[in-house]
Amino acid sequence: MDKPFDNRFILEGIGKWKKHLLIVAIVSAAASAFFSGPMFIKPRFKSQAILYPVNLVPYGNESPAEQLLQLLQSTEVRNAVMVKLRLNEHYGIPSNPAQPSNLLIREYGERVSISKTEYESVEITVMDTDPVMACRIAEEIIAGMNQFARKIQREKSSELHVMFAKQLAKKNQENDSTQERLKDLRVNFGILDFEQEAKYVGREHTKALGKGMPPALQEKHRNFAEKGGEFQRAAESWKAGQLYYNKIKTMYDDVTADLFKELTYANVVSKPYVASDKSYPVRWLIVSGSVCASLAMAIFLLFLFKRERLA
Repeated sequence: MDKPFDNRFILEGIGKWKKHLLIVAIVSAAASAFFSGPMFIKPRFKSQAILYPVNLVPYGNESPAEQLLQLLQSTEVRNAVMVKLRLNEHYGIPSNPAQPSNLLIREYGERVSISKTEYESVEITVMDTDPVMACRIAEEIIAGMNQFARKIQREKSSELHVMFAKQLAKKNQENDSTQERLKDLRVNFGILDFEQEAKYVGREHTKALGKGMPPALQEKHRNFAEKGGEFQRAAESWKAGQLYYNKIKTMYDDVTADLFKELTYANVVSKPYVASDKSYPVRWLIVSGSVCASLAMAIFLLFLFKRERLA
């Protein structure tokens, strides 16, 4: 039966080889600090912005924050930023920014992060080797989003503008036709105000019973009997048509105003900034991890060495 292995020798080995382990730690720290320097890893600077959505027309069940997120992440906004800032040249990737290559898209995706926060806002984070460029990219993403959202709204408003214009022209034509018929009834049949005149004709007709009705009253009575209903229907139709026309005209005016509005679609509560300190790489973390890994490996090798000698 094998004798249980006593691990206390590891602590003894660490005590015995502490100088060697110290040298390993120092060498590891120096090497990791050197290879994580700007000569090997270019430092990157971070610029952030936080936006709240405004003036967005809801679609389906999407929240305004989700709509804003989709606009910011859209291909049109991404390509507009690439063209405006010539990111293909900045990243050193031969590509047409208007039709970017997969490599350019991947590089942009690695440096730009756009996500929804738990507070129904959207956060833009840009990492770049140039702190000024990082800030400009974040600013251009916001500007591109506003232009894209404005374009979508104007396209929709333009469609409504055309539709309302057609409805107004059709209803105006119908109202004119009705008005012409009312004019004809007024001129040729003497019907001016149906309700008031109908009361008068009825009252005078009652008085004239048994006495004989004057020719003028007979003619007016006949006109009301033959054309009164038509006049009343035409008058009600014209009134309803005017109400409908005014309603469409109000919507037409609103849509016309939308075509020329310069709205923004996000409140920037935290503006992009030019960072003074790098955010990547975190050298102390790299050095600490490297030292810990080196010491663990050295102790593991010491463990194997001791076991071989005790075997």
